[in-house]
Amino acid sequence: MAQNTTARATEAGEAALNFTLGKIKFDAALGMAATAETGVGAAAAAYTAISATGNFVSGTVQTIGAATGQTKLTEAGAEVVATTTSALGMGTFLATGNLNKAATAAAVEGIVTSSPKDLATGGTVARAAKAIDLMQNISSVWNSVKSYVVNPGPPTIPTPGLPPQ
Repeated sequence: MAQNTTARATEAGEAALNFTLGKIKFDAALGMAATAETGVGAAAAAYTAISATGNFVSGTVQTIGAATGQTKLTEAGAEVVATTTSALGMGTFLATGNLNKAATAAAVEGIVTSSPKDLATGGTVARAAKAIDLMQNISSVWNSVKSYVVNPGPPTIPTPGLPPQ
């Protein structure tokens, strides 16, 4: 029971983080759109708005997980949303059909698009949310690299009814 309570609390915290990041990104997108004088500025605003939408949807899915206790299912759903609302993540998924590779690519995009200036702007909550997001992306990429080094080659998928090879 305590394990489920911890998972639910963690999911609720991640939902709050995603809502905070979504608001930060959405406000930034509005600012970019209001001052965009070129197609590049408009594209940056659209990219940021799509990313904010991913955070809002992920936060909503995680809130459902925290409320229902279905945290493993909703966390997987939130990762799919985050991956497919990332340009690099979606491009990787379309090119490879592999959601794990796409999630890693989305995390790399999150690292690359972070900047010290970005991490230093905004209030305390905004700066903390951006720093946590960056650390989660670094951790995700590290775990992907570590898993590949420890288990090189394709994973083995057990077939129901047959003994493992």
